[in-house]
Amino acid sequence: MTPDGRRRLALLLAWLLAMGVLLSVYGEGLDCWFQQDDFAWLGLKDEVRDWPSFLNAMFAPKAQGTFRFLSERAYFLGFRTLFGLDALPYRILVFATQALNLLLVILVGRRITGCLTAGAAAAMFWTVNASLAIPLAWTSAYNQILCPTFLLGAFYFLLRWLDTGEARFYWAQAAIFIVGFGALEHNIVYPAIAAAWLVLSGSYRRLPALVPIGVVSAVYLYIHNLVAPKSADAGPYAIHTDPASLAATLEWYLVNWTGGVRMQGLEQPDWLQTVGAATPVLIGVPLLLFALWRLRQRQWTVLFPIAWFLILLAPVLPLRDHQSDYYLVMPTLGVALLGGWAVSDAVRFRPWAGAAAALLAVAYLATTIPVGQEGVSFYCHNSQRVRNMVLGVEYAHRVHPGKLILLHSVDSDLFWFGVNDKPFRLVGVNEVFLTPGSESNIQRHPDLGDPEDFTLGPAQTIEALRTGLVVVYNASEERLRNITRTYAALARANLRPSLASRVDVGHTVYASQLGPGWYEATDGYRWMGKTAHLVLRIKPGSGPRRLEIEGYCPREQVAGRGVLLSLAIGSEEILVKRIAAEGSFTVTATIPERRAQEGSVYISISVDRVFHEGGPTGRELGLVFGSFQVR
Repeated sequence: MTPDGRRRLALLLAWLLAMGVLLSVYGEGLDCWFQQDDFAWLGLKDEVRDWPSFLNAMFAPKAQGTFRFLSERAYFLGFRTLFGLDALPYRILVFATQALNLLLVILVGRRITGCLTAGAAAAMFWTVNASLAIPLAWTSAYNQILCPTFLLGAFYFLLRWLDTGEARFYWAQAAIFIVGFGALEHNIVYPAIAAAWLVLSGSYRRLPALVPIGVVSAVYLYIHNLVAPKSADAGPYAIHTDPASLAATLEWYLVNWTGGVRMQGLEQPDWLQTVGAATPVLIGVPLLLFALWRLRQRQWTVLFPIAWFLILLAPVLPLRDHQSDYYLVMPTLGVALLGGWAVSDAVRFRPWAGAAAALLAVAYLATTIPVGQEGVSFYCHNSQRVRNMVLGVEYAHRVHPGKLILLHSVDSDLFWFGVNDKPFRLVGVNEVFLTPGSESNIQRHPDLGDPEDFTLGPAQTIEALRTGLVVVYNASEERLRNITRTYAALARANLRPSLASRVDVGHTVYASQLGPGWYEATDGYRWMGKTAHLVLRIKPGSGPRRLEIEGYCPREQVAGRGVLLSLAIGSEEILVKRIAAEGSFTVTATIPERRAQEGSVYISISVDRVFHEGGPTGRELGLVFGSFQVR
């Protein structure tokens, strides 16, 4: 076998070994179903009706102004079209992408350290890191797996360009970098990564070649800041750039990069939990000493893995209130590169150094593997519970067409992993609620949603049970179980009718709280004419309350200056707002404090113009509404 053949064989064996580690540690992630944000992205397909709506679904800025047209838009749109709600193909793509990442890590590690063993060790150290548990189990976090593909791919071709001087490698790097913005905003830091390598490797004269890609990053940053919503002063995505906040966030990631802190929650021996909690220091300090040793030999490139860690961590440091394990996926690749380098050097240096390196590697693996596997199991278990619930609701809807479905005994995990993100619409079911009182058993996360928004009121539940409009299922078991008869008896004995503070006007069970001016409900929504009325409960308490309204403005109403929406309580006007764009809208009005003390409010809604529906009915239509809620 030729030397090139032996090198290729060694590379293949190293990659297969890394793949074996990936599947043995995180293979359970292939069994995960959908959860949380997945359902919003899966719903994109239902928004596509024509070419303009397709472009909007693919490229319009979404949450926090993101443009992730590859890792979220094309991914979910394409796979939902091809595979529906069969999660396995989605999961296979995630693992296939990570397989490519491992190959790139080995190639890059071999090049920057000069040793294949270092690259192979880096791939294994990175892939077992506990931070990868979330993106390898949660489909919406695919961006954390896809973004390293572009960063590593672009950097690999940069290295090829430096080695050969061939322009095709430079342009391959640039193309991969530009497309990488479709994966994740972190791609913006690539010019800094490339510049760090050029400086540390002594290739200063090549720095001007990075100016074009630096300009691309600057343009992207400008556009992102232009279209992204302004950061709030509070909430998980609030920006905190003061030194104290940045230092506190950096400290959190330095303490959590091995996952050892979370060993305390696992059923592990006390001594192993102690070792696990100490691993950030136990491993971090020797790695820094190794870097210092290399620096004494004037081998400046040893600083590159540290630069990678800090550069990839920098974009999330201002998010003081949104510290997350999966933000460590890309930074810990730098630590893995340094670790692989240190282990390969230690083994060749002295037997005692090799033994010490092996001992530290075992401590790292013994910490991060159990934590990572526990994380995957947690997400996988909850996703499968959500699958059973969603498919159970789909079956119940087929068996009981036209009836509301009430879910009983929904716990916090099931609610936040599934119900809160409205997964049932994906299987064609809109009228699904929680039984009254369910909200009191669900842990509160105000920044994510409100369980009360999904809970049917006592009066509506009693009426629906009396008229046979509802079926009730127990959601606490592995599969949904029909408990309608048992629950009806309990409801008659324990529930007391009262007005609801939230009314979904498109659901027939709320009809008793609607006044004149509404048309029949259709697909979970309801049209109003020129005026319409409803009554809402106000819960006891002091201070003014907010009235939150969700609606839809049809195309016919946006001609000219749009339509003027007015809200009043009695003769007191509380909101006047012009709706000038087609599509969904949300408006908020303040209910005066003296009105809030009355226990209920009678709301009048009016528009300044209507349009006439075609066909035999000839209805006068104003706007479409979903929910009204007093908070």
